[in-house]
Amino acid sequence: LEYVGGHCFDVGEHLVDDSFLSTSEPGAVSRLVIIDAANVLHGNNSVPLLEEQKVDAAYILSLVRFFVYKGIECMVVTLHKYMLDTVTENTFIMRRLQELGLLMVMDRTYDDLMLFAVAGEFDGVILSEDQFKAEQQRREFMTPNVRNALQLKVSPIYPRAAADFLPKSKWGQVSKNGHFVVDHLMRFAGSTQDLRNKFFSSPARGGYRFELVEEKYGTWLKRKDKVLKALDDLVAKIQPIMMKTREDVPTLLPRGN
Repeated sequence: LEYVGGHCFDVGEHLVDDSFLSTSEPGAVSRLVIIDAANVLHGNNSVPLLEEQKVDAAYILSLVRFFVYKGIECMVVTLHKYMLDTVTENTFIMRRLQELGLLMVMDRTYDDLMLFAVAGEFDGVILSEDQFKAEQQRREFMTPNVRNALQLKVSPIYPRAAADFLPKSKWGQVSKNGHFVVDHLMRFAGSTQDLRNKFFSSPARGGYRFELVEEKYGTWLKRKDKVLKALDDLVAKIQPIMMKTREDVPTLLPRGN
């Protein structure tokens, strides 16, 4: 056990690679990360979902806290159905993220369009495995901001086989370097430098859009510590839930397409 953020967490020996979330580039500041909730929730399932199975909001918490812990602001974009207990496990996480201003709920608005609207407004990074090929044929997507957002998009590497998962005894722990882990170590497609270039903007690379990033980052700094404390409260709440239930999880199978 180790105290992190004022809580006594179950801490493991594993490390999550976060080396790309720091940079020595002059004047660089982090971009807003916009998380595609549907993609993350379904992408992290170890087995293909049956109609009656639920997705788990713990994966959203793990991802949001990963970035916030390193000082980077996040915004989750989700459809309303993922706020429902009939669809999602641990919906208290989703509701708290919404209260913290870290989650946008779309009732009727096209959620993928909102991802790009937010990314375009703040020169942010969309986090999604989706390539949005069909969406790019829509008129609303044929703008310079959308093209820029597509270039900045980062794909999570989701677990595809049983070997990608940690032993059950380590599920729900906080990594040795401070990251809450559900059942596998988070990874992202791209080299360290490529990821740094996407997650950070600088006066030299950002051009006039750097001002958008810098202004958003300045606003974020005023509430960053408060948000991290609230996320740590959520981790403290979810850890005992996961520790109690992880032994009941069936043997993991490779994830379906």
